[in-house]
Amino acid sequence: SGRAMTKPEPNFAEFLRQRAEQHAAAQKDIVVDYLKIIVKPGDKTLQLGECLLAATFVARGAFHEVIGSDAAVFELRRHCADNDIAGGRITCGQNSGNRAGPTSLDAVILGPDLEFSLLARHWESVADRLKVGGVLILTGADISSSARLTDALSHDAGWVLQELINGDVSVFRKTAHSNNEIATKRLVSRAAHSPISRAQPGLVAGVLRVLFRSVRSFGANSAR
Repeated sequence: SGRAMTKPEPNFAEFLRQRAEQHAAAQKDIVVDYLKIIVKPGDKTLQLGECLLAATFVARGAFHEVIGSDAAVFELRRHCADNDIAGGRITCGQNSGNRAGPTSLDAVILGPDLEFSLLARHWESVADRLKVGGVLILTGADISSSARLTDALSHDAGWVLQELINGDVSVFRKTAHSNNEIATKRLVSRAAHSPISRAQPGLVAGVLRVLFRSVRSFGANSAR
């Protein structure tokens, strides 16, 4: 008698990889859709560090400034070219710490792997240039410099946390030039020289992330 054919076992590792990719793509779509809402043609936007999500600003017709390495500018322009996004409004602003850029910004986005040193060097200028009512988007808000900044702004009366997207993108709106702004700048400066691990979250950022996970887990269990 012939041997019974056995059904091949599914590659569980491959399944998990595909699910992770699908989840990441869905999360990115949520963030992109949000960025499309808050930025309109003609707005002045800025990114600090590498952040391909900023291509959404360019696609919306914003005048976009990049403060970071040459690689950050190159990668953004290449990403725009690969996705048929006109990149003529992208400018390189390494000297923006000297206020060489526009005097008022409508939106600022910080890259997920932003170095403390770059944040400390440019934060004062960027914060001053962002208009009251403007929006600050922190990607990677659960780790590194963005986590520290999330902590600082959460205690600064001049900023209001408006959204927490996917647990790792926080959105603040600037409401005033507050008295706490100097303290925030000092905290950011100190953080640039502190021996903190990149993976260590700030207190507020960590709490927000735990709460987000709990809510998401509850929603998923309720749907079953």
